[in-house]
Amino acid sequence: MSGNRFDFLEFSDDPPPERPAVPDDGIEESGINAPPGGMRGLIGADGRPVSEVGASGDPRGYQDFLDQNRAEDLRNAQREQETRSGTMRPLEVIGQRGERAGQFNFPTGIAVDSRGILFVADSYNHRIQRITPDGAVSIIGCKGSGPAQFLSPQDVAVDRRDAFYVVEQGNHRIQKFSATGRMELIFGHRGHLPGEFFGPTSIAVSPFSGDIYVADTGNFRVQRFDQKGRFLSQITSAGKGLTSPQSVEVDHHENVYIVDTLGHRIIQCDPTGREFMAIGRRRRTDVDWIDASFIEPRACAVDIAGFLFVADGGELLGEEGKPAGRIHVVDPIARRNEMAIQHLGRGLDRLTRPTGIAIGPALTPDPQTGLLRNEIYVADTMNHRIIRMGWV
Repeated sequence: MSGNRFDFLEFSDDPPPERPAVPDDGIEESGINAPPGGMRGLIGADGRPVSEVGASGDPRGYQDFLDQNRAEDLRNAQREQETRSGTMRPLEVIGQRGERAGQFNFPTGIAVDSRGILFVADSYNHRIQRITPDGAVSIIGCKGSGPAQFLSPQDVAVDRRDAFYVVEQGNHRIQKFSATGRMELIFGHRGHLPGEFFGPTSIAVSPFSGDIYVADTGNFRVQRFDQKGRFLSQITSAGKGLTSPQSVEVDHHENVYIVDTLGHRIIQCDPTGREFMAIGRRRRTDVDWIDASFIEPRACAVDIAGFLFVADGGELLGEEGKPAGRIHVVDPIARRNEMAIQHLGRGLDRLTRPTGIAIGPALTPDPQTGLLRNEIYVADTMNHRIIRMGWV
């Protein structure tokens, strides 16, 4: 299994080094320091410095489906999405396929910062898009291997200071930018040694420690770095071997969630790889399990209430063999899979190969419990759009 999520993604031309044997204990400590990159401003797709890109008419590229009364679709969606803690519905659809600002070409990872700014890894356009709550769009980067350039960016993460991090599958590296858009750090390159990457696909920043976690998919591991990009440790043996770690998430308690896509499971562990729980198809009795019928889980996120949202790539459906998908909502405390969202209702098609999911800062009261709940954003990858969903 390579690190490539999709056949069309590109890799840089550097020859890969020989892969060393993976240590049995799954953890390697090292003092390897990766050199930081230079400091320079963001570069737009046209090679000029990034500026806010205004758009007329529908600036965020979405339609508000709350006013569309597709009653039958909505009832079907609500029946699938009812839980003890409320119902989720799509609130906005952001974007469509294309190359202009606010349009996407296979969006994958997404992140939302404390200001409500949405960052999208627009993978096949080789750029990041930054979309503010009022609809202003910034195009960050263009195709390439230089600073503030990208080759198949797969994921974005934000830290508590609203700095954002980009993981590039094609360039096998991480780039960090400040909240104001200044590039601060580049670390990593192609390889199999600690601190090197082969087709990384996901990144997360601990809200507690600030440590950086990278799903190094092609090397079958998750690596942990400090805030300066220095290697700290790696996790390879969680769950008795990672088959295809394609996403990683860290919650406020420093619990690490590893999405093992081809293992059809999510593993919860500590930063050293000591496993606490697994979610997916029941296979073992030596760890707490939550049964969930994942097909191809590809990303996860944890909200303020501790619920785990999982973007499941789904399976081939219909005569055309179009990959479907769903969003699972798991309650780790109650040890159960609360619901699976597949039909969005409101006249929308099904999710198709969702690959990214993020928690938004906006809070809405759960109508059944009165508790405040986060909105979520889903990268509906093969429909080339982002879905914002909330509790109603």
